[in-house]
Amino acid sequence: KPLEIAEKLAARLDICSQEFERGWSVEPTNDNGLKLFRTVRGVDEIKIIENLVLRSPEAGKLNEMVNRNLEIYSQPSKIKTKTKETWINSPTELFNSVITDGEKGLTLQRYKGLGEMNPDQLWETTLDPDARTLLRVKIDREDDAKDIFSKLMGDFVEPRREFIQQNALSVANLDF
Repeated sequence: KPLEIAEKLAARLDICSQEFERGWSVEPTNDNGLKLFRTVRGVDEIKIIENLVLRSPEAGKLNEMVNRNLEIYSQPSKIKTKTKETWINSPTELFNSVITDGEKGLTLQRYKGLGEMNPDQLWETTLDPDARTLLRVKIDREDDAKDIFSKLMGDFVEPRREFIQQNALSVANLDF
């Protein structure tokens, strides 16, 4: 059964790859994981998925999603817009196509602080009463707030690094 899964995975990876980047092979590893490999433009690309990862709850959820969507993505689909047609082979390609088309004509800018903005940008994004949202922040545990603030804004790098490493995976809406 692992060889059958490996062959299906290699075929699926080839379908989702650009024509000149195909040639995926998959074989079981000694620990019942999977080794995925191909050579593109003379460079070997090797990915190992360990057995522990394949047996994880997350892998089980992904497998359920694959089984539910297998019919949808078993054949390439075409998205037509006013200016082009795009072939879609996977959920990732669908997402990227929609995002790319949706961003046409937009300019995205990021600022570290309000002082970097021009006055008209500051008015549009922050000062215009019709466009802004004001939130009241209430601090229940002032000592904890001061501790976190000093870690994140302080002069010492190590406490900031530790805080980020401890909390990185629990972040939601980082770029809200």
